[in-house]
Amino acid sequence: MASIKNMKLTTALLLASMTCTYAGGLPLVEFIDTAHTSKDLENAVLNTPDGRHVPVHLRTFGSEQVDRARVFGEFVKSQPDPEKAIWRKATELYPGEKFFQKAFVQFARNP
Repeated sequence: MASIKNMKLTTALLLASMTCTYAGGLPLVEFIDTAHTSKDLENAVLNTPDGRHVPVHLRTFGSEQVDRARVFGEFVKSQPDPEKAIWRKATELYPGEKFFQKAFVQFARNP
């Protein structure tokens, strides 16, 4: 039952975070997947609710990135301005990648 719940959550996150950005001619889909390691797959195939199979460039913020964010959040929580330190680290780790920066901040805020 837990795997079905995780699958539904992953699907919901995936659909909620689809973007109109295209990488190499494919739609770029980014989402958080705390149950698996990160992926960066071109020509991944997603199944749409209406049954179509759509090739995409799939990037996930995976479990190891979540762990890194939580460890960093724990490390900086006693600093004078942890929020600023978290955003600085997110920008350093993921320059120009707003989705991944926001995901890092989300997990670092709540270690």
